[in-house]
Amino acid sequence: MSRRAAIGSAAAIALAGVAGLGHGTSAFGRADTVVLEPGASVVFVSDSNVDSRVGRNESFRAHLKDRLVRGGAVIAEPGATVQLTVVDKATHADGVTVYTIAFSRFRTLAGDLPVAPLNPEVSEIHAGTEFTARTESPVVDDGTHLRVRIPLPFSLSNEPPQGEFTPIPARTYAPLVRPKGPDRRHPAPVPSASVAPAASAAPSPAVSAVPSPSPS
Repeated sequence: MSRRAAIGSAAAIALAGVAGLGHGTSAFGRADTVVLEPGASVVFVSDSNVDSRVGRNESFRAHLKDRLVRGGAVIAEPGATVQLTVVDKATHADGVTVYTIAFSRFRTLAGDLPVAPLNPEVSEIHAGTEFTARTESPVVDDGTHLRVRIPLPFSLSNEPPQGEFTPIPARTYAPLVRPKGPDRRHPAPVPSASVAPAASAAPSPAVSAVPSPSPS
């Protein structure tokens, strides 16, 4: 096998492994078993009191109300923490403030599980207020432990790379550094003596004639 063909085969195997991590195969080639599908319903309980003085993007603590279990596998215990964030708010003409909320950092036994509120706009947030949310990523069992499978933001192709393609080698040019010494191409100007302007003679005052006395 030529060196180019060996590199192509190794790249194809690596791409297939990465694609499997995003599409249902573990890093060791075992098929993942989906334990929790996206869209599962969960209920969170607020641990904080929020009023109209709250600022945008302020976060508060909430927790899971009931155990999250599927197929005998416990994914999260009651009390598992989640971050509740007020991303926006608006006060209507009747004085009622409506909050737009989001959830993040839902700590499960499989890792942080993305969730979204079913109703992102609520009119009150007090300690004990319940919010219904849905899961947005699957939880899988790879044979050793549970993990949250985050879908890749792009699709990968399982086709082997083209072995005939040779990328153009990149080259980094050295930066242009000016010498610290004197620049020989542009010598420093030598000052020359300048001729002082000649002093101009001041005009002499004209002598006025003294009038002679007239005979009386």
